[in-house]
Amino acid sequence: MPRAVTQPTLRQRSSPLRKHYTAGTSNSISAQANPKLDTRQQYLKLGGVLVVSALIFVAWKNLHAEKPPRTESTTSEKENDKKIPKPAGLTLPDNLLQRLHDVDSSLRTGNGDLKHAAQVYDEVIQKVKTLEATSGSTGVSKTRVPPEVFYNAAITWHDLGDNTKARRYYNDALARLPITAVQRRADVHINLAHIAVDERDSTESVLQWTKAVELKPNDAALHHALGSALVAVGQPDSAVPHFLQAAELDPRAPRHRFAVGSAILQGAEIPTDELKDDIDGRRKQAQVHFDAAFNVAGTPELFHELGLHAWEQHLTDEALRFMLKALETCKTPLHARSIVYATGRLMGELSASDPSMNAEEERLYASALARDVIVDVRQRPVFLLRQLTPATPWPSQRILQQLQPVVALVEGMHEELKAEIVGRLYEHEPLAPDDHRGFVFDSEALALNAPNATKRLSEDAAVDNGRWKQGVLVRDGKPWPGASTEFPVTSRLVNALPSVGQSIDMPKQAIEISVLGEDTHIRPHCGPTNHRLRLHLGIQIPTGATITVAGETRQWKEGKVLVIDDSWEHEVHNTGPGARIVLIVDVWHPDVTEELKEAVRMAYAQGNSGKVFMRGDDKH
Repeated sequence: MPRAVTQPTLRQRSSPLRKHYTAGTSNSISAQANPKLDTRQQYLKLGGVLVVSALIFVAWKNLHAEKPPRTESTTSEKENDKKIPKPAGLTLPDNLLQRLHDVDSSLRTGNGDLKHAAQVYDEVIQKVKTLEATSGSTGVSKTRVPPEVFYNAAITWHDLGDNTKARRYYNDALARLPITAVQRRADVHINLAHIAVDERDSTESVLQWTKAVELKPNDAALHHALGSALVAVGQPDSAVPHFLQAAELDPRAPRHRFAVGSAILQGAEIPTDELKDDIDGRRKQAQVHFDAAFNVAGTPELFHELGLHAWEQHLTDEALRFMLKALETCKTPLHARSIVYATGRLMGELSASDPSMNAEEERLYASALARDVIVDVRQRPVFLLRQLTPATPWPSQRILQQLQPVVALVEGMHEELKAEIVGRLYEHEPLAPDDHRGFVFDSEALALNAPNATKRLSEDAAVDNGRWKQGVLVRDGKPWPGASTEFPVTSRLVNALPSVGQSIDMPKQAIEISVLGEDTHIRPHCGPTNHRLRLHLGIQIPTGATITVAGETRQWKEGKVLVIDDSWEHEVHNTGPGARIVLIVDVWHPDVTEELKEAVRMAYAQGNSGKVFMRGDDKH
């Protein structure tokens, strides 16, 4: 006798690839990060305080409201379920129904194989559609086929990154869901909005968020997402009512009020006619909402997050106000380091037009040192392994000796690496935004870590003048998919690292090509952590290229490795002639023990990096 098989249900599982949309209230500014930044490879949460999520521009930041989970039905939805006719006319083989039940159960518990599940769903749906097409008037109508099958298939393909199949199955689910299934229909529109965002289809995203809001008009997060979508298509005037509605529905979430002020400054229509074309009036109106957000924020996490949000929109005065308040109210050294890191970068940017910021930045670091937030005013990473302190800005001879095997490997491949890298860079303009084969020269990822938010500094924020681009071949142990084809020699180097005691699974590790244009100056800044050291192999070095670490200046040499501890303050000049090109290979600091390496890996993998980096801070 065949085993009994239950009817399929909407699954609840935590996807490792996407954050889930949460209906109702939220104190988080950011939702899902921009896929252009490869959010599926984001790796960092600070013990529930810092959560990685990156962004290219502000409109897309809040556009990514979280994707609906595969949830069990609510009470009202279960009532609707009773109205969905059972598929009595649908005859599927018992073994196929059993496989469907098995993948539903495994994914609901978070232990399933997405690719296998997708194949099973495809097989089931193909059988269903074949029966629909051939059954005629006595067969099964679409309303009698469980919509959960199509929804679960859609969200599985969505997680696998196949938006075409996901969209098709979401629409199939909509066609089968009863009108009364409000929450489920809203979930489908939210997911279709995510696909539109993924594909940069602003018009479609507005349409899908609008449909979701129509179904759930009392959901603050949906109103905020629709407002952000409208800003993205250049309609801030239409966005303001939705941000205001979100603020009314969720008055304790400061992001809504902040979004109102931002939209007003972006040209939104102001309710008062005499202020409509008055720039000063707009600023005053926006300030009311910024102040409201400031008064509601209440926690250092939210002040910090709002500060970063303001910075992304070039609202630097507001950014500084919120960040300084975050630092004033913060009691946790780990989070305080993150705030100091961000605030110092902002002050450095502002110093270009306001020299008084230089003194403010110095006072910021002196105060952080006095509070034991940092151990040296010149070494200010967000993540500080105190087991490696005190240290010297330039690695000691002992450290260099321990790195000799990997240095010899890299230097020994110099001629091959130079021929490959220079050839590829000049085949495609080295400072162009994109390579038509998909290799992207992105600005260095200078991450500003904050709860539920990440800021990747633009070149303008890091560079006084000139141009600086990075071509990332490996990021956090995950190679760029085209690396082995486009850069076979460099890929061979990467694959050889384990032979000299190194690896490519180190958190915050990168292997990348750094191109610094002629007449370029990178402002003083610190890297994010001290558990790594950076090997710079000189590929093309003009006479005017120098790097200064904690006040000591050195020069690269072509074919030689210069070892950098970028957790210390450093700046770079290239006065030319020509571009400076180096290959950067990150390796573990030799004093990080195997036990500590494993702890760092596990902490980052579990999103609890703070547990490792808080060691030595417990007294606070």
